[in-house]
Amino acid sequence: MNVKLAKLILNLGCGEQTYGDVRVDIYRSKANLLADVEKSLPFKDNVFDEVYSRHFFEHLRNSSSVLGEMVRVLKPGGRLVLITDNAAYIPFHLHPKFGSGFHSWNGYHGVSPVDKHFSLYTPEHLKNHLLDQNLQIVTIKYTYSPDVAEHPGGPYQKITRFISLSKLLPMLKPFIHPNILVVAVKSSR
Repeated sequence: MNVKLAKLILNLGCGEQTYGDVRVDIYRSKANLLADVEKSLPFKDNVFDEVYSRHFFEHLRNSSSVLGEMVRVLKPGGRLVLITDNAAYIPFHLHPKFGSGFHSWNGYHGVSPVDKHFSLYTPEHLKNHLLDQNLQIVTIKYTYSPDVAEHPGGPYQKITRFISLSKLLPMLKPFIHPNILVVAVKSSR
């Protein structure tokens, strides 16, 4: 009889998310473990089947170091799922009167004064980070928050999603998707 063991999932920077067995954040929110992940992760090597992070990578001051920790705690053959903001998404660069203002014009208001955006990424930036950590890339693609989150997205996401779904102006794809989804696997060697 084959018994399939449950996957052990780590969600870093979980905020209000309930996905994962171990949910880590610097704030209580939905976390079941409080930790400052920029210092280190409080786990042994090769523990988790999946390390998941949504809308967190852009908040890190030293994303390369944290990514190294994510890989360290990931089992060989384990999966890294990372969803982060897309640097090319036009509304991120508009004044709050005309866009989200999330990443410019001091428009971002997070959980606390230390909750800030430090970086925005393109698929190529993320690919460089992953390859630097010897991860095998499964997919890197543009996506929308509603496709990877519980919230419906704002008006710009609805407009740009319509453009994308209707196949209008496909060359604008990098500019009309607010997020990038990355899936990578840790080498079994």
